[in-house]
Amino acid sequence: MIIAILAIVGLAIASYFTAIAYHWVQPDASWIPTFCRMDEKTCASIVFTDEARVFGLPNSLLGQLYYLTLLVGVGLRAVEGPLLYALLAASTVTVGLAL
Repeated sequence: MIIAILAIVGLAIASYFTAIAYHWVQPDASWIPTFCRMDEKTCASIVFTDEARVFGLPNSLLGQLYYLTLLVGVGLRAVEGPLLYALLAASTVTVGLAL
């Protein structure tokens, strides 16, 4: 259950950054909670750099794929034992880095 919650939070954050990377959402849109808004001097300046992309794709898009895969794996109960704990640790770290 903890992995699913972390994956949902991570998916939401990654989706927000993906929307900004593709200019679907303005980083300082008024409907975005104040603590999440970005200006050109903070996270928004990083989202648009070459380092924020792997194979031309935004890192956040890859994060979305990771979190969706994780949710499917947990939902199908395909993740058990040591792999479950490794994914829990990885999810905790990735959500922490995203925050």
